[in-house]
Amino acid sequence: MDESPHPAMTERAATRSAPLSRADFAFAERIDGREAEVEPGAALDAAIEDCFDGRESAVVALDSGTYQVDAPIVLEGAAAVGLVAKPGAEVVLEAPADYEKALLAIRDVERALVTGIDVDQRAPGAHPKLGVTASERFLIEDVAVRGIGDSTDTGSRMPLRIEREGGVSVCRRVRAANGSAFLTDPDDHETGRTTRPATWIGPESCGTIWFEDCHIEEHNSHAIYAAAAPGPIKILRGVYRNNDNSGIRFCGPDCEIDGALIELDTGKCAHAPHEAYRNTRGIFNEQKKHPRTGGLVRDTTIRVRKHPRPVSGYVACGSGGGMTIAGCAFEIDEDCPAITANAPGEHWGHPPAPEPRAIAVLDSKIGGEAREGTAVRIAGRPGSRVENCCIAGCGERRGVEISLGSVRETTFDLDATAVVDAVAVGATRKGSCIDFFEERSPSNTDRYDEHDDYGHGNGRRGRRRSKPEDERDETGGGSQGLRGTVASLLERFDRD
Repeated sequence: MDESPHPAMTERAATRSAPLSRADFAFAERIDGREAEVEPGAALDAAIEDCFDGRESAVVALDSGTYQVDAPIVLEGAAAVGLVAKPGAEVVLEAPADYEKALLAIRDVERALVTGIDVDQRAPGAHPKLGVTASERFLIEDVAVRGIGDSTDTGSRMPLRIEREGGVSVCRRVRAANGSAFLTDPDDHETGRTTRPATWIGPESCGTIWFEDCHIEEHNSHAIYAAAAPGPIKILRGVYRNNDNSGIRFCGPDCEIDGALIELDTGKCAHAPHEAYRNTRGIFNEQKKHPRTGGLVRDTTIRVRKHPRPVSGYVACGSGGGMTIAGCAFEIDEDCPAITANAPGEHWGHPPAPEPRAIAVLDSKIGGEAREGTAVRIAGRPGSRVENCCIAGCGERRGVEISLGSVRETTFDLDATAVVDAVAVGATRKGSCIDFFEERSPSNTDRYDEHDDYGHGNGRRGRRRSKPEDERDETGGGSQGLRGTVASLLERFDRD
């Protein structure tokens, strides 16, 4: 099994950027926090709101220090608002004990900017919210949440909404890596009690929301919940580890995950009781409220190392739409599938997605130490296909079961059955998957986009295949430049 930190990462994914920056936000007035008597150590809510009172476009810049928040800071009814740290300043908003309300609530504005602000929730029972709703655009950048959210009540900790269909917003380098408290009573799970997604994007969010280089880990519910959002969700790199139920839950024609690391490994848990995890997926393809289909997962590494209740690395439920998985690495050590796509049908009262519902698995490597079960299971989705992949396993681990689809140009390194079921099988072979990612060219993944034959990144790119055993050399290879880029990204995500 490939032990590199993120084998699916490419130069393209490592250097791509979301569209917004701080330069895209201009304000009529810039208010110096100290001059406005917004002082560290004092209650912040009324002082901040006074700064914005009667102003249509203003940004408040804060000095270094810890600011107490005893009541929600509500910024609303303006064209543009901003709350930022001064250059080089370390600004912390501290929630008191048992505080579960909004720490910052921005709504009824066209544009919003929040940068360089940390949230301290280390007080007992503290688990505050930071919510932003804007009609045109917002940027949340360099925001970190300190401490474990000490509450299991319902409601997302970061509800986000972009109201206009053409609106664009970005969460960049948002770090919530300490997670939240878990339910410990098994009855809570049996009754379907919900917990708190780290971020929640609901059915009123119509624009595009990007997550770039974010780290969301060990939360008692989804890292990103966007199954009901009609607007596209785009995840660019980042680490999403050990979040209960799923890491990313989404579906839609312009949705994508690009270059991310998604992992289930309770051996890396800092606080979550392992048996408290529910049935958990790395990626959860689900749509509801607004019928839609499509999506693209590319150059992403999905791991299931150790977990008490793993469903699959990737799951498309009955209401999930068609989607393309391209250039990905699946490292599965538990006896669960790498990829599961259920037959279209009702899911929690929601109807199946519109056509097309095909799942395409292209140019991807599937391996790990799982010894039983089937690596890829796709049921009842005509036109689905597994192509140009390499699937490895040991023991009784089987390869592909795809009832209404095809398997072509794929290498298998298995002792058990390679193709359990398929409508068509062509040009499969036995070989090794060791050098699979060493052979791809930097431009390979550029050939996938959201606007091809299925409307969800189902186009073909230059083929990459593993060599049969009699053609494979033992020298390895690969780009040291890319390895250095990946290593620096992972070091940044895993700091602290």
